[in-house]
Amino acid sequence: MVGVPVILDTSVALNLLATGAGLSVLESLDLDCFVCSAVVDETIYIRSGDPAQPREAVSLGPWLLSGAVKAVNPGSPLEEELYVQFAADLDDGEAMSLAICRARGYALATDDRKARRIAGQLARPHVQLSTAQIVHHWAVRTGVAPGELKRVLSAIELRARFIPPHDDPLRKWWMRARS
Repeated sequence: MVGVPVILDTSVALNLLATGAGLSVLESLDLDCFVCSAVVDETIYIRSGDPAQPREAVSLGPWLLSGAVKAVNPGSPLEEELYVQFAADLDDGEAMSLAICRARGYALATDDRKARRIAGQLARPHVQLSTAQIVHHWAVRTGVAPGELKRVLSAIELRARFIPPHDDPLRKWWMRARS
């Protein structure tokens, strides 16, 4: 897909956890996927499939145990410095993820508008992925049945409360696929 390792921020991790097929989606990327400790700490709840029921606790543990996702932390003074700098404007998960991406040349998977804007302003071109791009890649690569794709997209909308924004180039695909 992008040819470099990718770090998932909290928004994308929650969206993929909401699907129940997140592991399959991540494996289809054929990339080294990482999450930082701040994202592990922030990824706590998603909505249940039934709006009348309370939120459900979620964990990245199964992804980490499977090896599909690896944990990473800032490991250099540059990464620590960037983390502090980005944390002035972003939540910890996005700030730490972006700091590691910037220092190591990884791609950042985020749906957070502010994180995407800040990443886009960095001097060096920075690869960004979105939930829509990741799910689209999975759907095309695996040839998932339309009914399963609709279920996955609907689960993201219902359980993680995410729909691609109007300016997302894959929004029309998303809306057609889940109809």
